[in-house]
Amino acid sequence: MEYRPRRNVKSRRRRFHGRTYAGGAARESAARGEGAFGTFVLLLLLAALVYVFVATPVGAFVLGFFKAKGAGNEAPLPTRVPDTAPPPSGQTALTETVKLPGLELYALEMGRYDTLEDARSLINSLRSLGAAGYGLASGEGYRILASGYGTEAAAASVKDRLFSQGYDCTLYKLEADEVDIDVTADETRLGAVRAAAALARSLIDELSEQVLRFDTEERGTEYGKAIVGELLERIREVRSRLSPLSDPGGAVKLLDGYFMELAACASELGSLSVDRVTFSGRLKSMQLEAADRYIRLLAALSSLASP
Repeated sequence: MEYRPRRNVKSRRRRFHGRTYAGGAARESAARGEGAFGTFVLLLLLAALVYVFVATPVGAFVLGFFKAKGAGNEAPLPTRVPDTAPPPSGQTALTETVKLPGLELYALEMGRYDTLEDARSLINSLRSLGAAGYGLASGEGYRILASGYGTEAAAASVKDRLFSQGYDCTLYKLEADEVDIDVTADETRLGAVRAAAALARSLIDELSEQVLRFDTEERGTEYGKAIVGELLERIREVRSRLSPLSDPGGAVKLLDGYFMELAACASELGSLSVDRVTFSGRLKSMQLEAADRYIRLLAALSSLASP
């Protein structure tokens, strides 16, 4: 049996424990140094996070997000401040003379009657042949017109041809002198009045051209409706520019009334379901009605301009 003195064991244990204790104290001292450094780094990180959340827009947004979540509401999205521009400066009022050109249109007169009812048979007969059959009111009753032409020579040529075919007709001249109206307004409003004055006269020229092309080129009703539709859109555009204008003198109201009547005529013509010959007659009737109403417009404007 082997016997070992217990003292030696205890002595070794003491030395072992002593070594263990000494080693643990060293490691604890090192750990304390590392802990102090880690604490310092952690404080720096916390300081950086505090700066991000307090001193930057991103931090403010994130804090606002969690604050709203805590209140049970959705976080508000960041909004962009809209760009602002100063309002446009006011325009200076100007006084300008706007000219409405005069008119000369040569028509074929097929007869004269006291009333339209007396002329009904002739009107229907002319329309069935593709003529206007337009009743022009005058001091001598109603002149029944077949068509209108921009020059006397063109009208005389058609008159001679009709006469050779057995139709009795004469030339009748629709005419009016130009009228000047003084308009005081800013440049925008002056532009609207200028455009209205130019279109009021040019519509008649365009209708005269289309009447001629419709017959000589044998255009169909769809072509005619497209032309009338384009004219109607231009009339509506001009009226939309006139509508907001103040009108102390009454000229703008007269211009708008002229366009309103032509718009009604164009709308009716564009909605018709008729054959080509009938459409040709109605297109000629619109041409003559535009000329008739333009002459009345010039007369009304002239009376406004008179002292």
